[in-house]
Amino acid sequence: MQLAISCTDRIGIAQDVLDVLAHHEIDLTGIEINHQDDGFFLSTMQVELPSLQLVMAEIRKVEGVKDVKTTSYLPMSHSLNELQNIMDQLTEPVFSMDLNFKLVMGNQAANALFNWHLDKSKQVIHCQDYLVFKTLPQQVNQPSFENVQVKQSLFLADIRLVNKSHLDSHYLVRLYNPKQLTNLLSHSHSSNIPKENFLASSLRMRKLLKVVNVATQSEAPLLISGETGTGKDLLANMSHKQGPRKDQAFLVLSCATLPDNVAENELFGHAPFAFSNEDGEGKKGLLQLADKGTLFLDEVGDMSAVLQVKLLRFLEQGKFRRIADEKEIEVDVRIICATQHDLFKKVESGEFREDLYYRLNVLNVTIPPLRERDNDILPLAQYFIESICAEQGKPLLTLTKECESAVLAYPWPGNVRQLKNTLLRAISMLDHEQIELEDLALPQYQQATQMQALDVAEFEGSLEQAMKQFESQLLKSLFPSYPSSRLLAKKLGLSHTAIANKLKEHGINKESLS
Repeated sequence: MQLAISCTDRIGIAQDVLDVLAHHEIDLTGIEINHQDDGFFLSTMQVELPSLQLVMAEIRKVEGVKDVKTTSYLPMSHSLNELQNIMDQLTEPVFSMDLNFKLVMGNQAANALFNWHLDKSKQVIHCQDYLVFKTLPQQVNQPSFENVQVKQSLFLADIRLVNKSHLDSHYLVRLYNPKQLTNLLSHSHSSNIPKENFLASSLRMRKLLKVVNVATQSEAPLLISGETGTGKDLLANMSHKQGPRKDQAFLVLSCATLPDNVAENELFGHAPFAFSNEDGEGKKGLLQLADKGTLFLDEVGDMSAVLQVKLLRFLEQGKFRRIADEKEIEVDVRIICATQHDLFKKVESGEFREDLYYRLNVLNVTIPPLRERDNDILPLAQYFIESICAEQGKPLLTLTKECESAVLAYPWPGNVRQLKNTLLRAISMLDHEQIELEDLALPQYQQATQMQALDVAEFEGSLEQAMKQFESQLLKSLFPSYPSSRLLAKKLGLSHTAIANKLKEHGINKESLS
């Protein structure tokens, strides 16, 4: 039986109510303060209805009592039951223990593993009697991982220190079976998990995403251009996930990393016995596997001439032949391409087919480099910091003001990918609360800020020689951050040919600065 009693705040009122229960020889099994409304809750032994009505009438006569009514549960007990139910839904053994290794709570999987349900007669269960940990975390939010053995079975133990108050602190332990982890990882790699959307704080990126939203609803090929690390693959995935083919396959072929014969086999597949007498089934290529879905051709500008011809034929007819197969296969696939090259210049130089270029360049977007959208840099950095800290179980870190200024000033030649990897490395190695400039380890940035001043007192020569000396220093300091004549020319507002000649004149290249 549970009673909810509302009353005034009077010293001794709870004792007077308990005296009523004692007078009727009713055992008290629990009591809770009502923090939302003035009063408290009582849990007692079960009472017959006539006796209950009599008891409630007497409690109402106690000075300061406003009302008495029955309730189905005590709030705290109900919350504990809900928590227990949630824990019991987990297939991994999970339990908590105090700092003396006394069991506080365990889910059904833990009870079954250790047979704790058979030891209910014991008033105290010491977890160290069942498994022993070599190391325990000393700080909150810094988990400890350890391989443990229970009944001839191996587990990965995730141990965390919970609560900051020493009196309330306890350890939360979760045991992972290696086979379960392998299955989960396999499932995560095989499932179509949508990636995070672009963070677009800058006006330029917001305009780009509006264009992508329009292109997403089209079935026409989409060409995404941009420097390496800008997120072309992410934009392609996002376009697929938001389009009419979102429930179908999204497959990827990297045209830059595979040899021609391998790339052709991956794209088109091959007929049975094409390469071996033991290959009786042949192979389905990505085009066939992506039927009704999307195929993303990464770095399409590096595609071989042979593959360009075959891809063009497919785009024109919607059909293709597998290697060593006479039968044509017809599929419905949307093509999205990405390139870090200027495809039109490749067309002019004869490296890329003009007819294929116009087939692929129906819809196109260009992702600007990170250095050209300053308003996105700090929001992206903050997003990566929060994500990495959560993954590594670390408290949320922040950038110092000096570090923020450096992050904004640095040109990020590797773009968003370089920013993320830089922060990942810094956070992984960090042993203090803030990320400082030294933690980022950006030697190229340091080089760019260490240009030597011209010693006027000792300088001998003409103005032209002084200008040449300054020009050499400037190019040497900028080249590591803009490691190509094209990038450097764009930075300094000169032609590609002019910068190439100046680099050659001063002997500046990747080898000389390494």
